[in-house]
Amino acid sequence: MKEILVTLLIWISQNSVFEITDPNEYPLPTLTFMSQNEIHYMATNSTLDEATFFRVRASYLPETNTIYLPYDANINTLHFESMLLHELVHHVQNINGISYPCNGHVEKDAYLLEVEYLLQKGVEDPYELMGLHPLTLIFLTQCHTYR
Repeated sequence: MKEILVTLLIWISQNSVFEITDPNEYPLPTLTFMSQNEIHYMATNSTLDEATFFRVRASYLPETNTIYLPYDANINTLHFESMLLHELVHHVQNINGISYPCNGHVEKDAYLLEVEYLLQKGVEDPYELMGLHPLTLIFLTQCHTYR
């Protein structure tokens, strides 16, 4: 798994503003596999059901530098690679100490890089592969204030 993490770090360094001086020496996150329901609950404090607006596919916990991935994910697929890349972007954000005005902007970098990665890999509709409607992406990557 280290090889794919380093390969994705190299891709991130070549396709973003994030500084990764030596991907082979960059601190790598821990990967932990668990159920999709557990990942979703950990990230949102809510359970998955048919009415769930958005399903959390994977998650990164900066306090422990851990990426949580679904145990039933097929690790030999482009879908898995893109999901891992997305969470690895969050790891890079954390390691580099980058701050954002809100969680939506943290997600924006990760989603935009994931979409670019999939496009470069020849995926015609990256949103379909990600299971995400483009309008949902716009909503998820904004700063929200509720009154």
